[in-house]
Amino acid sequence: EDSMPSRMATQEESSVLRRRSGRGLLLMRLITTVVVALFVLMAVRRMDMTGFRRALAGASVTPVLLAAVLAFGMQVARAGYWRSILWPLARISLHTMLRYTLAASGASVVLPARGGEALRVWWLHKRHAIPLAAVGAALAFEKMLDVVTLMLVVAPLPWLLPSEPWLGPVRLVTPLVLVGALAVILLARGGRRRLRWLADLRLFDDLKHAGAAFSCVVAAWLLDIVVIGLAMHAVAIPVRLDAALLVLLIVNLAIAIPAAPGNIGTLELAATFALTTRGVQQERAAAFALLYHGVQIVPLIVVSSLSAALMSRGETSAASSR
Repeated sequence: EDSMPSRMATQEESSVLRRRSGRGLLLMRLITTVVVALFVLMAVRRMDMTGFRRALAGASVTPVLLAAVLAFGMQVARAGYWRSILWPLARISLHTMLRYTLAASGASVVLPARGGEALRVWWLHKRHAIPLAAVGAALAFEKMLDVVTLMLVVAPLPWLLPSEPWLGPVRLVTPLVLVGALAVILLARGGRRRLRWLADLRLFDDLKHAGAAFSCVVAAWLLDIVVIGLAMHAVAIPVRLDAALLVLLIVNLAIAIPAAPGNIGTLELAATFALTTRGVQQERAAAFALLYHGVQIVPLIVVSSLSAALMSRGETSAASSR
């Protein structure tokens, strides 16, 4: 009899903690958003807006369109990851997984804290009966592969840019990240018998699927580098591997800090800073940053909105037929 009040008290305490945590995250996001907005305002006030508009208006159309197509290819690669990693649990077609990925990515542009990921988790659980723990583990594994691949891709930077001493730790961080990822995989395989959610995932039953998933993540990052190069070419910035890799590294370090939805402002500041350190004029670097962000989010919002509308219409039709 005494256990029921104690359980109720525990549930109330958990609810209070969740509310406080939610308010804390919201407050942190508001603070970071305000800080980013102030930095953007200061950058705009120092910038020659005439030169910025001239650089943006003079951008070549063909590289921009090609960059938008390859940015869509990044979404296809992400969908390929999810299809491969969850194949032992559900035989989901690439087309269906791409619709989930587009809708989730598009929602994450609008919702804070990449809230669109919750949509994909829900769809995979509701429509394909995949355990929530398994989808969550697949999401965590994707983030781990993102970190591993990013460090592998930018590993040459200390040798390409020896004049930047702050890049020196990359030489140490890269092997540490690889060792950490390998340790996580080995622990996951060893914990299959003790942790039910790992057993449900069946992630490493067939390494062929894990290898295919990793290949898709690598492809997405390599496409990102090409998109950066095309955006640089569009605004007449000399395309150099060191500059492209530096943009990739600094942008991803910056957007790891939660700020405005869609990383608006944060990405532009980071990309502009990265190129100005390589001697690129600020106005031209800012034009590149705006194009680089635009070719990713504008087509994504349009296509994901259409995809979400089609899925909602399909659900409505299915419900009415029942």
